[in-house]
Amino acid sequence: MSETATKIEPMVFQLVKNYVGRKLKLKYDLEFKSEWKGLKQEELNKKEGYSKYAEMKAKVARSAFLDIHSRTEQMDFIIAIASEVRTQQEQERSL
Repeated sequence: MSETATKIEPMVFQLVKNYVGRKLKLKYDLEFKSEWKGLKQEELNKKEGYSKYAEMKAKVARSAFLDIHSRTEQMDFIIAIASEVRTQQEQERSL
């Protein structure tokens, strides 16, 4: 793996993490709760609201992956990401 790819991976991961989190909040009014932090999956599954959060998080992430994966050109990828970021910013301003 090239040095450039190694440096880009954490940025892409952070971008996707932020995108999914913001999309969950804006579209479904769901957020990761601080009381869930550090719990094992078995414990999380017993917490109220976590299963809905996890289900919708998977749905948003899957949808984002499929949207981006369908792009064949690098510029298409960039335009798709920029469009989603712009849409989220507009939605946040309208709240």
